[in-house]
Amino acid sequence: ILQDSILLIIAGSDTTTSAAVNALYYLTRYPSVYAKLQSLADAAFPAGPASVTHDKAREITLLDDIANETMRLKPPACEGLVRETPPEGLTVDGVFIPGGTIVSVPTWAVQRDGRYWEEPNEWKPERWEGVNPNEEGLAFLPFSKGEFLFSAPSSLLLPFCSIGDVCFMTDLFEKGIFSCPGKTLAYMELRLLLTRIALTFDIEFAPGEDGVKFDTHPMDTFTLLNEPLKLVFKERKSRA
Repeated sequence: ILQDSILLIIAGSDTTTSAAVNALYYLTRYPSVYAKLQSLADAAFPAGPASVTHDKAREITLLDDIANETMRLKPPACEGLVRETPPEGLTVDGVFIPGGTIVSVPTWAVQRDGRYWEEPNEWKPERWEGVNPNEEGLAFLPFSKGEFLFSAPSSLLLPFCSIGDVCFMTDLFEKGIFSCPGKTLAYMELRLLLTRIALTFDIEFAPGEDGVKFDTHPMDTFTLLNEPLKLVFKERKSRA
């Protein structure tokens, strides 16, 4: 129990922190999106930050669009998790993978692959409007595929598979019976955090900060390790 508790604390804090910091970076870089979020938050919570509830915040679909697009470009656990093929092995797009092979899908690469995303390296939360992030076959793996890993389209898996002792096809979190236990909590934290910030502050890069190093020099330590980011939070004087 102690070891599992340590794992849950590390997995839950590092990943959500990374997603939140990267979301704030993108919102600062794209002020028009942040202004839209502020407008929606003002309309949903006219009484201010103290009135924020998750039930109401989750109705602001832009929050999930921002979270999903941020996790697409900057998956908090970019190495992902591994799976073992069944004893009888399995065939992916005509290629047989022996039983007992460790497999994984490169989340970072798949989620930036131009075959699956238009302008894959651009942060465009509007691409998520009307899109179900859990749609089968969608090249979006921040919560992994769990038991459904091998039902994904072979075209999604094969380009990253090397036959041998290890077949690397990484994922990030989980879906199905192996679903990341912190997924719901992570979304809740992001929605509440971004809503309260949008209601309370205007944000901008600090003097001398342009966000370039933060954006281009993340480190893969299983979870995403970000460079320092200096932002200025100015209390809003009035709300529309």
